[in-house]
Amino acid sequence: MRTIQLPLSFVAILSIVLLFGVSVLHAQIVPEDSDLRLTISNALLHNPDLKTLSERIEVAKHREPQAGAWMDPMFSLGMMNLPVNSFDLNQEPMTGVWINISQTIPLSSKLDIKRTALSFQTKREQAVFTGYRATVATQIAKAWYERSYLEQAVLAIDSTIFILENLLDVTQSKYETGHGYQQELLRLETERARLREHQMELRQRARSSERQIAKLAGYQVLPADLPPPRLPADFSTLDSIAIVETMNTQNPELVKVRASRESANSMIEFAKKSKLPDLKLGAGYGFRQDGINGQERPDFFTVTAGVTLPIFAGSKQNMAVQEAVAQERSVKSSEESVKLRLIWKLADLLDEDRRHEEQLILYAEEILPLAKAALKSTTSAYASGSIDVEAFLGAEKALIDSQLRQLQHRRQRADVRVTIVEMIGGRGLLPSDDSILKENK
Repeated sequence: MRTIQLPLSFVAILSIVLLFGVSVLHAQIVPEDSDLRLTISNALLHNPDLKTLSERIEVAKHREPQAGAWMDPMFSLGMMNLPVNSFDLNQEPMTGVWINISQTIPLSSKLDIKRTALSFQTKREQAVFTGYRATVATQIAKAWYERSYLEQAVLAIDSTIFILENLLDVTQSKYETGHGYQQELLRLETERARLREHQMELRQRARSSERQIAKLAGYQVLPADLPPPRLPADFSTLDSIAIVETMNTQNPELVKVRASRESANSMIEFAKKSKLPDLKLGAGYGFRQDGINGQERPDFFTVTAGVTLPIFAGSKQNMAVQEAVAQERSVKSSEESVKLRLIWKLADLLDEDRRHEEQLILYAEEILPLAKAALKSTTSAYASGSIDVEAFLGAEKALIDSQLRQLQHRRQRADVRVTIVEMIGGRGLLPSDDSILKENK
């Protein structure tokens, strides 16, 4: 059965429009953070893997002129018709010393085509560099937001511990005057210890995030002046159409596979041109000595011309063409696969961003105000003795869990935005390719 295939770019844009609509804003995907950008810029200058990839670009660039160059001319020096019984240059009239030079000249543009194919390989290496640069920046940004989330979570727990300690003072006074119970005192102390234990874990994870940033930045020692991170609270509306269009032209993986496809197309042309013969020109000059009897012997001059005969084209050049065609089909299929994977990954990310947006609104307008009001009410009620300690602890846990969940949604939404930036080649988060390439050199 024959199927009808729509152009993938049309399907991509149509899918995004139907799923999410068109936004009228084209704003910053990731909220502006100068300290984060500075950290990323420094990391890109010191990351050893990026230095390796930049050198691979230089290697590819130096291959291009080699592919387009002619073969070196051949120079030879020899003796002809030298008698073996005497090895005397004067004995025979045809004996002489010859100097020859020859050059193979391609009769087609196949070398230029091969050079073009290698230029696309250079573009492919540049796309690999750009993609890894975006990956490094993404990993740093995610570690940055993780560290900020953990530090703010520690502060939120500090506020809860402060409330607990105030109630511990009240409970201690009530117990000492015979109006309270020891189990209530122990229960509050246990909850305080549990929160402190949670803080220890969060602080350790924050230090681990700092080390992750230092590792990606290529630092041997963790910098003492690493700026404090900030977790974004406000996010701009995404322009889904602009993101799709930018991804279609700037995504490093797409750029890489397209460069491979262009290189494969050039290699097809190169294989076809290889069937055409090459011209080989040669010239020689022979020096002869005069005879023993004084006879004058003139020197010789020879000119030759020839062409290669592709008599084995069936097993060589034709097979090379078929190989190049198969390679082009393979790369083209890879491009379609990458497009499909990227577009549906972007759809998932946009859907996840929308979910986090709705959840953050819910936490800001309903969950957190209600949890704070409940804790305030139960705190007063417990201090007056109208409720037991478990009711207060239930309200306290509800509030701290809500605060941590809100911070998690902010961090996760920031991670989603950073991943989208990575899919469009890091635009809006990274410095230009040229500046980083120069510094890495």
